Amino acid sequence: MGDHVRLPLKPEGPQKFTTTPIRPRTGTEPLTMRLFTTVLTVGAVYAVGGLAVAAAPASAEPMPTKAFSSCKQLRAEYPAGIAKTAKARNKVVRKGFRTPIVCPRVYKQVAPRLDPNRNKVACESR
Repeated sequence: MGDHVRLPLKPEGPQKFTTTPIRPRTGTEPLTMRLFTTVLTVGAVYAVGGLAVAAAPASAEPMPTKAFSSCKQLRAEYPAGIAKTAKARNKVVRKGFRTPIVCPRVYKQVAPRLDPNRNKVACESR
């Protein structure tokens, strides 16, 4: 009971921050607490690493070299077509089409003209 410091509900005087002493880990804490701190630490490391990994695919998207005015021009650079989402790509693959590249940015440039059936895949080919 002597480990805890009671903090006042209302700060007295000009004091803005209150601190509590931090006890060093002794290894005698319950096992669940040690596991929790280990999982929390490992999760934080993965979260920081995940930020770096999440930023990488943005630069890995195919860069369009020109504006495409026909499916023939688009297929010269993207032979299987362009899909807006992975879900749309999977749907056309199940219907027997080739696997298009998923690139929402390129799809948005050509969507109304080159996707007349509005299945979110432009210029799909068998």
